[in-house]
Amino acid sequence: MAAGRSYDRYVHTPSRAGVLLSAVLVGIVCLGAVTFLVRPDPFWFSIAFLTVLTASVPALYQGDIGRITAWWVLLPVSAAFIANIVGIAAGLDPLSMSSPIGWAVTGVSLFALCWTLMAMIDGRGRMSLRPQYLAASAFAFFEAVVVIQGWLSYISDQGLGTHLVPSNFTFMAFFVLCTIAGAVFAIFVRHVGRPRRDAS
Repeated sequence: MAAGRSYDRYVHTPSRAGVLLSAVLVGIVCLGAVTFLVRPDPFWFSIAFLTVLTASVPALYQGDIGRITAWWVLLPVSAAFIANIVGIAAGLDPLSMSSPIGWAVTGVSLFALCWTLMAMIDGRGRMSLRPQYLAASAFAFFEAVVVIQGWLSYISDQGLGTHLVPSNFTFMAFFVLCTIAGAVFAIFVRHVGRPRRDAS
């Protein structure tokens, strides 16, 4: 088995249209980062920064724009930023912990980002994780990120005067719902698995 073969599927975009779509999605994430900087939200600004790095570092490292993360991987990752921009235009805050759809959008984007990072790390190594272990590691990473979201949001509320965590009860409900969503996604990607490595 050749190490890193599965990684290519996540970074290689064979068509110009695919590269363009990936670039557009990265642009949307960058725009989202600006909105989270203007309307202070250190957590989502950090996630935007991490998403841009995840998408662009392979392309920058190899000097090949075609190595940008594939658009079909970036689409669910950028779902929160798309929802945020649409929400701002509509005068809403879809990523709020008290929003009825906030937990769902957050769950999709954060789990997709965590799974993509775990799959990329796995693809760069010489050993191959089984799909169930890859799903479990992505879920554990996702849980840690959601906890960090609560901690950073609380610190922001105390230091910057924001209102990102309405109450402890709201955050716990948000955490439970995100956990359920993450478990569902983990079961799904466990059965989908990751791309098979070709024989060398």
